[in-house]
Amino acid sequence: MYEVMTRDQIRRNTKTEHLSIRTINYSLKDLKDEGYILFNNQTYRLSKKGANYIGAKWEKNIGQLQHRIIRNDFLLYYKPSNFEFEKEILIGEHSYGICDAVLSDNVILEVDNEQTWSENKNKLDRYAMLFKILKGYELFWVIKYELRKEMFLDLMKELGIPGRVYLWNEIR
Repeated sequence: MYEVMTRDQIRRNTKTEHLSIRTINYSLKDLKDEGYILFNNQTYRLSKKGANYIGAKWEKNIGQLQHRIIRNDFLLYYKPSNFEFEKEILIGEHSYGICDAVLSDNVILEVDNEQTWSENKNKLDRYAMLFKILKGYELFWVIKYELRKEMFLDLMKELGIPGRVYLWNEIR
């Protein structure tokens, strides 16, 4: 379940790209007037009424908005059959941290929105330990800046982490 979506993500997710933006705006306005969605900063999210209607968990405050939008763009691009957000990776009683999403086909997803390189390097070190134990999984990392792509790929190769690095501009 997506917590927030941009209008473009809604159009892609509902396969309504062929409709005009004006038509989409009317539909979203109707949902807003009925109290099912909220609108803020070019993003839409379920209201408490809308979340109750579809049986979803409602959060009053949604942080890391751009991070969630980047993650949504990847999910709409990759189209996994199932996924879980903010999943803690536990093996036995040892936690390897919380990843941005786990996808149905043995993929762990991370999004680099505005983290420092040292934060990302620490995460990659933890994933290197994890992937020595966890076989058959891949790490997919979505990043904003092309400058970092080679850095990620080189370090993942050096650490023996199977996976791919995507640029946000390539997938949206």
